[in-house]
Amino acid sequence: MDEVFYGMMTNGTGNMTSSICSDPSLCYDIVIDKDEAEDESKVEYLDVDRVDYGLLYPSLKDTYLEERGVPLSFLSVRNEDEGMEWYSKHTQMPDYMIPYLASYHWGDLSKPTKKTKYKKKKKKTPPKFEVKQGKFLVEF
Repeated sequence: MDEVFYGMMTNGTGNMTSSICSDPSLCYDIVIDKDEAEDESKVEYLDVDRVDYGLLYPSLKDTYLEERGVPLSFLSVRNEDEGMEWYSKHTQMPDYMIPYLASYHWGDLSKPTKKTKYKKKKKKTPPKFEVKQGKFLVEF
């Protein structure tokens, strides 16, 4: 998942806008009809922050992301600080969880956290037989 979304580019005539991405399968073009482009009342502009396409990976099959996909804005995050901004803007996670999620996805994983292992205490079982002392006669 090393795809980077660089941005949008409009051609000189203004009738086509292209997305620029490191992965060619993520690039797309928006072509504007000339007649509609001249009439400003028909053209609607949408804030770029409100558009976030979900990308479907073959590796997401049989997961909860199979239908929705991974948002392009999520794939464009490169470090932990950008990840914290992304989580606070695009999700409804509690503020105290955001640093943990950002460090999980984009933090330094060369130093994994140590998990503490608890030793199971053995229960003392009473002996199952008794030992009697003295002289005994055993016949065969």
